[in-house]
Amino acid sequence: MSEHINSVQSEVSPAEIREPQVAPETQRAVATAAPTQVAVQDCGTNDVAACATNVPASYVYAIGRLRPAFPSASVEQEFYQAVTRPAQSDGAGHVPDDALAYSILSLGQNLYIAREICWVLQIDGADQVGFVDAYVVLPRTYVELYDMVLTLEPISGQKRYDVIIGPRGPIATPEMCAGLQLPTILCNQIYSFTFDQFVQQMLNALNPPSNISRDVISSMFKEMLNVADNAGETDEHRAINYVALRYPQVYRMADDMLNVNGGGVRPGESYTFTGIEAKPASVQGVRKIVDVIFRYRSRSTGEIVYSFCGVDVTGQFPFLVRPMSRYYPHP
Repeated sequence: MSEHINSVQSEVSPAEIREPQVAPETQRAVATAAPTQVAVQDCGTNDVAACATNVPASYVYAIGRLRPAFPSASVEQEFYQAVTRPAQSDGAGHVPDDALAYSILSLGQNLYIAREICWVLQIDGADQVGFVDAYVVLPRTYVELYDMVLTLEPISGQKRYDVIIGPRGPIATPEMCAGLQLPTILCNQIYSFTFDQFVQQMLNALNPPSNISRDVISSMFKEMLNVADNAGETDEHRAINYVALRYPQVYRMADDMLNVNGGGVRPGESYTFTGIEAKPASVQGVRKIVDVIFRYRSRSTGEIVYSFCGVDVTGQFPFLVRPMSRYYPHP
């Protein structure tokens, strides 16, 4: 059973988080590229178009970091032959890898090299592990390909997050990415942002506007990303990732619960966010609904209280079906 707490807030559009600046010559190169399907890798078949039809009926909604890799010595040598001038140094006596790759691959005349590059999505495996390779990402068209190149744009002093949405494909063959045999994703949507951009967009999306603490947003966001083994592939992980990125109400709730005057469970009581879990809703119809449950502990009494929201994960793009409400666990 549930008790309604707050009304549904407007969901955040990916385009609102970051609006990339595309070089005019590359805009022309992308617009005039004849193929609509990018022949980057073959998804383990001889027909790249089959990537869209031969994959299992499962989807990925992953948050991580893209990195380019050379699938062969031939592509590597072609890349370095395109390096006709040094990339901008970071002042430490060396050129950052992303800066070099971006300076070459973002040029329209080098789009053919970007097309041959292997793109690997890394997932944050927590502080002790760091980023680990999780997927080989295949762009569906030149639009997604150039958006992938844009993720390499150097950002001084800020962490970048890349979001990849699309159907999961078969395991990559050894030839696709220099021996890496990872699951493939056919990328239907990609967007990137820094943490500062994310915080500002969450604050802008709340109605009425809010002065939520940046620390609260940071803590909640990291907790949701650090759910064990969250590669954005299971229904539960897709729901958590969707809520973390697109439902700003979860951050208002955390701030209200922490603030003794913020309208928490009891006036004058402060609650700390202590965890998150997701599980299939107790009542299911023809669509798959996942409940995302947030746990809070009273700072004075130790009382545990819960809130939750419902997410429809039936299709490729999850969406909210139940706003944030009180949650009462079954005995």
